[in-house]
Amino acid sequence: MILGIQQNIETLDIETTIGSAQADQHSTRVHFSGMVPLQSEDIRDQETLNHQIRQVYDQLKDRLHAHGATLKNVIKETILSRDMDTLIRTAGIRGDVYGENGLPASTWIEVAPKGFQHKLIEVDIQAELETDPKENN
Repeated sequence: MILGIQQNIETLDIETTIGSAQADQHSTRVHFSGMVPLQSEDIRDQETLNHQIRQVYDQLKDRLHAHGATLKNVIKETILSRDMDTLIRTAGIRGDVYGENGLPASTWIEVAPKGFQHKLIEVDIQAELETDPKENN
């Protein structure tokens, strides 16, 4: 890493406690990790996963917007799910979310529940910004 290129975007109390950052920027690349739905019930059905998927992507849109980006800037995503069968059945939601921009490269992984038992999905993305924000200073 070149000194001064890495920039932590935001820090939440939980991040400080566990020694992690949910968002990080290196030059024109922004990485958002561990995006989970903020509100969800402990019900493992398709409607709940549909709701959680939409909630996570709404959060991602807001985070990207704060950095002058949109979902069209997303070049890679990793989806962790507690229920791969239901995730596959709800895959059309991602097409709706990304729309005409097309889907980014993606990896889907089924995981055993740990920690936040009621969270059915977690999404990590990498986005490429149009310009390096440091060049505008």
